[in-house]
Amino acid sequence: MLVAFLLHQGSPNDDKLYEEILEELKRRKIARDGDTIIFDKGYSACKNYAMGISRFKVISVIFPRKNFKMEKLMAMLSYPLSIFNRSYLEKEKEFYRGLVKSLNAKLENWKKYKPIRGSRNLGERSEPYILVICRAPFSYCLQDFLRFHSADLTFF
Repeated sequence: MLVAFLLHQGSPNDDKLYEEILEELKRRKIARDGDTIIFDKGYSACKNYAMGISRFKVISVIFPRKNFKMEKLMAMLSYPLSIFNRSYLEKEKEFYRGLVKSLNAKLENWKKYKPIRGSRNLGERSEPYILVICRAPFSYCLQDFLRFHSADLTFF
């Protein structure tokens, strides 16, 4: 199911849109804590992986670029400071460790997610908890809208 469109003037860099996309998905309760979201290479930046886990509590599977270093990413990941004020600290730490472990496993096997990203009909995804975010020419998006989701489209 198509969950949303983000329309921008011009052609902004994907990396700069990452935070806005996740804010909207969380605000609208489309993405929930622990969800996996697939992004194409345009969103590839270590800070985006870290932001997905620490701020939005989601696993961002961003197709890596050739120069991607897993060690650099793992060094950037830490617990958000906000969890240390909570009475259930160990439970929160365990949740974040699970997110990091899942991210690591999914990034090691990222190629299995490529066919999901390439699907024009996102309703045919193999895992229902995965949202797919990738840029496509507007005409393709409009075709998908008209063909599959005329009543389901949400603009934001």
